[in-house]
Amino acid sequence: MSYDIVRGNTQPPMDVDISGDVTGADSVQLRWAKPDGTTYLSNLTAVTPSAGLYKMEWGPDDTDQIGPHIGEVVVTVGGEETTYPGDGSKIIWWVNPSVADLVSES
Repeated sequence: MSYDIVRGNTQPPMDVDISGDVTGADSVQLRWAKPDGTTYLSNLTAVTPSAGLYKMEWGPDDTDQIGPHIGEVVVTVGGEETTYPGDGSKIIWWVNPSVADLVSES
């Protein structure tokens, strides 16, 4: 998965493909961290749960730090958590500087 967003933007949402049927899950969330190490647990919005398709809709403070962000999907069913990707890898995406950020640096 490749995803980039500009600092301060909230669109477009990030598509998340769990690659499995999670219909009936109690919750599907993104556990993620910003470059400064601050961690979050955010609910994902269902697109097609039977295919494991969700999206992360950003709030204004979610994209305030430039750099790589890392996360994993946490699916909870009956109190049991399963994380995705299941191979131990993580989801990585970038928040890039805006043109205004670049201009103000020069």
